[in-house]
Amino acid sequence: EDPFLLSNYAAILSYSPKPEDEKIAKEKGEQALKANKTSIQAINNLAIVYFMLSDSSFKKNSQALLVSAININLKTLGNFKSNDPTSLA
Repeated sequence: EDPFLLSNYAAILSYSPKPEDEKIAKEKGEQALKANKTSIQAINNLAIVYFMLSDSSFKKNSQALLVSAININLKTLGNFKSNDPTSLA
């Protein structure tokens, strides 16, 4: 299974009103992130899934995932070097 497709599917499924879809969204989102641990897309989508879960204890996990995505993104930007003064680096 394509981890990017799984990740997107999990995020969309997390909006379903059906309780059984919540479990599937969590499983698929975690599976997608396990397959590609540095994918900002997978991290972001799993954060959405965790945020949407009825179990509010996952809300802190959602925030932690977003912080990790930000850190990965900052490392990427830090590695970008340019002579252009308008660039982000």
